[in-house]
Parts: sequence; C-alpha cells; structure tokens
Amino acid sequence: MKMKRHRKNFDSELPISEINFTPFVDIVLVLLIIFIVTTPFLSPYGYKIDVPYSKYSEEIQTDSHENIFISIDKNANLFYNDEATDLERLSIIFKNLLTKSSTPPPVIIIGDKEVYYDNIIKLMDTLRNFGIVDFTLQLDRN
Repeated sequence: MKMKRHRKNFDSELPISEINFTPFVDIVLVLLIIFIVTTPFLSPYGYKIDVPYSKYSEEIQTDSHENIFISIDKNANLFYNDEATDLERLSIIFKNLLTKSSTPPPVIIIGDKEVYYDNIIKLMDTLRNFGIVDFTLQLDRN
C-alpha cells in the first residue's frame, strides 16, 4: 500500500490581516449604556450636598463667571468653586482676590441642609471679615 503525501497548506498559517470590529463595538455600546444610566445619579457639584427646600425662594439673575461658589457638605467640608478647602485657605484666597479687584464678586453659599448652623455663621463671618457682604444662600425650589 502506497502512502499519499500531503502537501501542507501554507496559506492557512498566514496571520489574519483583517480586524473584527464587532467585539469592539459591543464593548463601546455597553460602556455608553452604563454612562447614560449612571449620569443622572451624579451630583452636579462632584460631592454630595442636599440643598434645603423653600417654596418661597427667589431666583437671582447673576453672571455665573463672576460668582464665587462656596459649598459646605454635611460633614462641614468646605469647597471653593468645587475644590476642597478650609477657612484658613479661604481667607488667603479672598485676601488675594481683593488685592486684584476693588469690588468683590458675589458669593453664593451652597450649604447642605444637615450642616450645623454654626459652620454657616463661621463662613459668613469670614466673608464679612474681608468686606464681602454680597452673598446669597442657595435653596432648592423643586
């Protein structure tokens, strides 16, 4: 009996030169869905602040580029324009701010409804110490 010799097919050993994009598209779509689903749960400030409710609050029209936002969460952590800070650093910031401008910009205080009243008063005293009397407390009307 004679044995047949099989010649190897060298074409099947060449690397695949095509890229299959189907798994890539699947992963991107899953990430997009996760992003769309989780976005509404994110805080607009980047940290958790539960602003108090008042049905009699008024909307104030101000230029948001000029405003200074100071936030206090329920653990009395201070945030200056969304950056963590404390009263000492806030004093330095206002001292530098007032050397650049003769009139201080309006300050909006965003306080958590569970923050101690004493912490808000300390912040307001710090603002008044630098001659800033134009500040507003942000409330929720929804």
